[in-house]
Order: sequence, then C-alpha cells, then structure tokens
Amino acid sequence: MYYILWIPSVFCLILVILTLPCSSVNTTEISEVYALKTMYYALNGEYWDWMATNISGNIWNFSETDANPCNELWQGIACSCSLNTNMCNIVSISLNSYGLVGTLSDLHNLSVLSHLDLGHNAIAGSLNTISNMTQLIFLKLDHNDLTGDIAAVSHLSQLTYLSLDTNYLSGDISAIANLTLLNTLDLGIFIHTPFY
Repeated sequence: MYYILWIPSVFCLILVILTLPCSSVNTTEISEVYALKTMYYALNGEYWDWMATNISGNIWNFSETDANPCNELWQGIACSCSLNTNMCNIVSISLNSYGLVGTLSDLHNLSVLSHLDLGHNAIAGSLNTISNMTQLIFLKLDHNDLTGDIAAVSHLSQLTYLSLDTNYLSGDISAIANLTLLNTLDLGIFIHTPFY
C-alpha cells in the first residue's frame, strides 16, 4: 500500500526534474560570450530590429557581467549544453534581416558554431573573418556589403549550404570546388564583381 503512494510521487519528481530547462544550470563559455559582445558592438547592436520577445527570445543584454545567452534564451541564438560539465556552446546564430550595420568581427572563438545566418543586413568587411570557422555547415551571408575573394570560404569543408549572393565579392569561383558536401550553393548576383 505504501509502495503505491510512493511510486507516483517519485514519478512526479522525475518528471519535474526532466522538464526543467537545461539552461537553468548551465553557463555559456566566456570566450563565446565575448565573441557575441564584439559582434554586437561592431554591428551596432543597440539599433538592431529585434523581433517580438514573446515569440523569438530575449533581446541581447551585455549590461550584466555574467551575461549568458544560452541561459537567457537570446534571440537568434541556439546552444548545445552538456549535462556533464554544465557548459553551453553557441551552435547557431540566425539574425537574418535584423538591421545589422557595420563590419563583421572575427568569430573564431565560437568554436562549435555550425549555423551562421546574417543575410539581408548591411554588413561590410571581408570573408576572411570567417575563413577559419571550419565547423560551419550552414553559411548564409547574402544581401550584405561584403568584399574580398570568394576563396576565403574554400577551407570551410563541412559546408552543406552556402549563400553569398548580392555582395561585392571577387575571385575565382573554382576555389570553392573542394566544398564537396554542398547541397545548396547560391552565388546569385555579385555587384560590380569581376570573376576570372
């Protein structure tokens, strides 16, 4: 008789523990928070076009010394968290059409970032800032003001999706021929761009 009352209680406790958000006990790698902060200020984050917070997550906030994008569910950020270490890594940044303006900062500290979508903004700078992000699988930087040689992405051998159309890129397109995992390639229109 006691066993019958005890089993539902334990089951309810386990259910409550399993439904707690993982982010409530995890922290984001400090180097990754710093990379986001650098990007935020380089791309005039205080003027971004934030989506409704009840739908898309919270507005980025670096006013706290312990800013935690994964724990605070920031807009455009997706994380992967380890239950063993209580640490989170940022795996995706999706800020398409957020009104980002400025020069793309170096994101190399986002060591496990696999998805980067900064399309339809006004981002300037060179593709060289992302050339060492070899873990990227999805890269969408279309409709920006990026410059430089398209060969900068030739080392991103894990890419399955690449969209760079409507930028100011140049170079030899054959440089990306070694991206053998690509399923989607959108080079579209390059503005004032001589390819040879």
